[in-house]
Amino acid sequence: MDSSAEIEKLEKARKKQLIKRKKLAEELERLENVVFGDTSKVIGDKKREKKKKKQKLSSDLGDDSDEKSSDLDNDEKVEQPKKAPVWQDDDDEESIQAALEAQNRANIEHPGAANDAYTSMLKRKFESINGAPKWAEMNRKKIVNSDDSEEEEDDDDKEGNLLQRCGNFIQKSKTLEKEKIQFKLVTSLNVTTETEGPVLKAVEFHPTSSIGLVAGYSGIATLFEVDGKVNAKLQSIQFTKFCIDCAKFSNDGNCFIVGSKFHRYFYYHDLLAGKATRVDVHKETDLTNLKKFEVSPDSKLIAVCGRFGNIFLLSGKTYEWIDTLTMNANVESICFSSDGSHLYSVGGDGHVYVWNVCSRRCVHRFADEGCLKGTSVAISPDHGLLACGSGSGVVNVYNAKEALATSSPTPLKTFMNLTTRVTSLKFNHTSQLLAMASDKSDHSLKLTQIRRDWAEKCKKILYRQQEHRRDTGDYRSRDKR
Repeated sequence: MDSSAEIEKLEKARKKQLIKRKKLAEELERLENVVFGDTSKVIGDKKREKKKKKQKLSSDLGDDSDEKSSDLDNDEKVEQPKKAPVWQDDDDEESIQAALEAQNRANIEHPGAANDAYTSMLKRKFESINGAPKWAEMNRKKIVNSDDSEEEEDDDDKEGNLLQRCGNFIQKSKTLEKEKIQFKLVTSLNVTTETEGPVLKAVEFHPTSSIGLVAGYSGIATLFEVDGKVNAKLQSIQFTKFCIDCAKFSNDGNCFIVGSKFHRYFYYHDLLAGKATRVDVHKETDLTNLKKFEVSPDSKLIAVCGRFGNIFLLSGKTYEWIDTLTMNANVESICFSSDGSHLYSVGGDGHVYVWNVCSRRCVHRFADEGCLKGTSVAISPDHGLLACGSGSGVVNVYNAKEALATSSPTPLKTFMNLTTRVTSLKFNHTSQLLAMASDKSDHSLKLTQIRRDWAEKCKKILYRQQEHRRDTGDYRSRDKR
């Protein structure tokens, strides 16, 4: 008897302890719901675990405990507290009348009673125009994806996560279309001034900023903010009695240099200091003008086309004369490679000269096929193509590696779209476009697309022009006369 009574006593104590633990767990859950909200809808796994614990407790307590637990569950469902707002603004309780008086609009008509909450009026007005948004619904149904992430069961979520993040979804292709070249005529660059002279001789784009430089025979160089719409004027610099024939930005964009065919000196303008400085050429040189020059990509050298086949090299920092390179004929055009290690030049003998900038020596020379007088030269940024223009308007495009390996290379492609001397050649930054131009006649700007299969697509732009393309390929300019 004593043993059976003792066992019964221990069983009752164990049941009381289980009930006590269950009440404690329910109280903790209730407090969590009051402070943080009902988490059972967000974390489904915890709810399942709690149900399993209840089933274990009911099996241990027997039928009596099942009745008690069911009563507790019913009480829990009845006494379950409402969700508490995370943050509450005291101004939300302001009445419509008080809010309108504070806005000096007390006399206007408004829906609802004067003592109603002002937020309720705004809510009704918003819903009457836009409807009730789904994100504002309190009892939204959730669906669980395979990655255990919950989403709302509406049309937007059926489309995936595309509309749940911001950014560019479609990127521009790096290659051009095969059948056509698309371009758009935008506002003229100097539309706000047109004081650079009757003839524009220099149009340049800043290497790092959206700034354009326009200069001409009037001796005025003007800087514009390039946007294609307004092209607002930034600054105009007057060079007294100095007709500008050529203007170039330095590679870092801190200054630009202007030269003229009528003077032995030139100017450089410091954009940071806002000061123009005159530089006189060394007297020992035969340099008589700076009507055509190029700045190296690293801004260390300035190459100037001189007389009698001379190419003068000036320092890009001190503007002093360094050395002179000599061709076998008059120099007509020069260009630097994209890394600044080589200099290419063409002239009156129809040959292309390749100079090593470091050693100051001619490392290669080859004949341009069918050319009697070379007038323009350009190399692509990837060093893959070399374009040569002649006085008859023919443009030959060579494989740069093959041209540097033989003295009589065969051009990959020959363009005969121009009928006057080629004065300008320029590749775009991806080496997919080549612009050919002549300032000796109208209708003389051609844009060709160079592809692996060498199918060309030329475009005509009326008027005589002077063209230059920015390194990003966004804008190209023409001189309309």
